[in-house]
Amino acid sequence: MKQIGKWFFEIGDARTAAALRIGLCAWYLLVLWDFYPAMSLLFGHAGLFGTLERFPYRLSGFQYLLYTHNSDTDLRIWFWSSVLVAVMGLLGLFSRLSVLLTYASMILFRERGPFITFGADLVMNCVGLWILFLDCGRAWSIDNLIRARRHSEADRLIELWPVKAIQIQVALVYLVTGIVKLPTRPWQDGSAVYYAIQVGSVLKGHPSSWLVHHHDVLLFMTYATLVIEASIPFLLFYRPMRFWAMLAGFAMHSGIDLFMSIRFFSLAMYVGYISFIDRNDWEKWLCLAHKGRLLLFRVLLQRMGEDEKSPVPTSH
Repeated sequence: MKQIGKWFFEIGDARTAAALRIGLCAWYLLVLWDFYPAMSLLFGHAGLFGTLERFPYRLSGFQYLLYTHNSDTDLRIWFWSSVLVAVMGLLGLFSRLSVLLTYASMILFRERGPFITFGADLVMNCVGLWILFLDCGRAWSIDNLIRARRHSEADRLIELWPVKAIQIQVALVYLVTGIVKLPTRPWQDGSAVYYAIQVGSVLKGHPSSWLVHHHDVLLFMTYATLVIEASIPFLLFYRPMRFWAMLAGFAMHSGIDLFMSIRFFSLAMYVGYISFIDRNDWEKWLCLAHKGRLLLFRVLLQRMGEDEKSPVPTSH
């Protein structure tokens, strides 16, 4: 228990928290961009989820604000305010406040459209809740540029227990999903993916007919999904296998994106993956990026040297 406590409450690199902040705000901006064309049609007073008819019970509380203020003007004020605070969070301006307001906007969005809420919303609501407890403006932020004049580099070390909570949350998403699927007949007989892709391709708007005729491929995809979901929760916490676990998860989510109409779910899980990136990973990637810049600089210098040595054409 002592080792678990030490792991959970360790001090670590602020860049992981900053990347989570950027991932959360970028994900929400994509959702808002996708939602904007249908905003009035869905949430307006006379829209699909409108309020022309009286509700059988009284809606009171902050989370139901968009039910009582759902005119076109009110919706646009909420929308552009949400864009503003999400961009501020993305850039790290007043990081804690902007992330808090972004999360509040997400709650309003979810409660206003419970009938269109799906897995990605629920995952990001959980991830976003833990990000609220992170000091996510210590790196890659306007806040940090201002603070750097007064603080040393050592101040970029922060408490990472919310990051650990996100790691556990991500692992539980896969583990619980795998446990729930395992006893069901379609997942046992290998037909689950066949039924799943009937919802239609996100690219073409209809089921991929070429795939449904390949029984062996569907069987492999079904059992591979079970294996991945059952193994990822454990492999993500084992550093030598972490990269391969993420790669397997990326392959599975790529299949979901390609053959099913579950928008933004994979991106939500990728944001959760960021929590598993630690100081060693950041240093390694920065080193590779530095080497890449040096190599590019050398190539440019070599190319410039060759251009200078090339003969200048003369006119006759």
